[in-house]
Amino acid sequence: MNNGGMNNIAPTITPLAAMAAVADAAVLICLIGTQGATLAWDDDNVETCPITSDVPIDFTPRDHQDPFFEPTCGQTWGNVPPSATFIQLDYEFPTITPRVLKPRHIVQWDSLGNCRILTDDSATAEQTKARLQRNPILLPKVQFATPLRGRWSESEYTGRVNQIREWIAAGDCYQANLAMPFTATLQAGPQRDVSLFAQLVTGSAAPFSGFFRSPRRPSIVSHSPECFIAQRGKRIVSVPIKGTRRRIHGREDEIRADLINAPKDHAELAMIVDLVRNDLGRVAIPGSVQVVDRGHLIDLSHVHHRAARIEATLAQGQHLRHVVAAAFPAGSITGAPKLRAMQILRKLENSPRGAYCGTFGWMNAHSADLAVAIRTASITNDQLTFHAGGGIVWDSEARAEWDEVHAKAAGFAHAIGAWS
Repeated sequence: MNNGGMNNIAPTITPLAAMAAVADAAVLICLIGTQGATLAWDDDNVETCPITSDVPIDFTPRDHQDPFFEPTCGQTWGNVPPSATFIQLDYEFPTITPRVLKPRHIVQWDSLGNCRILTDDSATAEQTKARLQRNPILLPKVQFATPLRGRWSESEYTGRVNQIREWIAAGDCYQANLAMPFTATLQAGPQRDVSLFAQLVTGSAAPFSGFFRSPRRPSIVSHSPECFIAQRGKRIVSVPIKGTRRRIHGREDEIRADLINAPKDHAELAMIVDLVRNDLGRVAIPGSVQVVDRGHLIDLSHVHHRAARIEATLAQGQHLRHVVAAAFPAGSITGAPKLRAMQILRKLENSPRGAYCGTFGWMNAHSADLAVAIRTASITNDQLTFHAGGGIVWDSEARAEWDEVHAKAAGFAHAIGAWS
């Protein structure tokens, strides 16, 4: 592989500085995690044929050896290979066509900040270097004409929570993950989507931060903490999150202990673990689905989360497209049982979720990292749409759920300067 001699060209360039240098690209993708980052772009629309259950892109493993199963698999983005395809699915997939992109220019940073160009084509590598050497596009701070505000009042939200509790009492479901929409209006400015992403990851880092831009689609900006599916050869991982508390300086230990010991959050996570086990069991070798961690904490800048880890081995003839078909959308953002919970949520939410609660990330012939698109905004022209949600169970208190939703929205809004 030609690594492009990147360190001889710009030894101190950072992912966000590089992103600013290519901010006018028609197709632009950036994935930033705790172990490194990947930036990909193209000046042409490089969207490929859509993935469907009948006509998939071939992600069949080319050999019988599994790629290295690194300890951080499922915790953050792995090493994106040069052959990677980047993908973003809306929550309404497969009704909404997925965004599938394969840009020519890919640059990658490791955990030490070392940078390399991922290509075997020397001409493409030179073009990539030249693009990164030009002066960065000026990206002023994004300003908002209107701040981020929820579309529902507290009484409207409470009414929806109570309706879910009535369905639970009637035996329709055990849990439903209600998502509340928020909107804001951006002031005019150049490359506002890139600026907003830079502000977001600077102010609120996350294990699966991501940016997607391509023609005729909303730009997607996310600082998601949750792994939907990680694949390395025949091994697959899912790390559902269920349980959130505001992070308060000086009270971290107290709040973490409360989250660990809360019966409601424990029950919610247990239900979703069972749901994910059932989903993965449809494509895994019988007996290979294992809950390797029933509950650990993820500490972020504004919140604490509780999460579990499930691993499995794919059955013969099963590949990533089958995993996505079996498990999408993620159980942590739908409910249990999944199909009935989704029916209930469609009635209560009254509008599409779009990118929120879908998935995004990278994949190739034998590996993948796909995140759940929570803490995610869509930007179309000057309009920004964001959702925040929480799992509603029988003993949910509407006021506490309202506070949790706003804790999640506040972390996003404060990072981008959009909170009133």
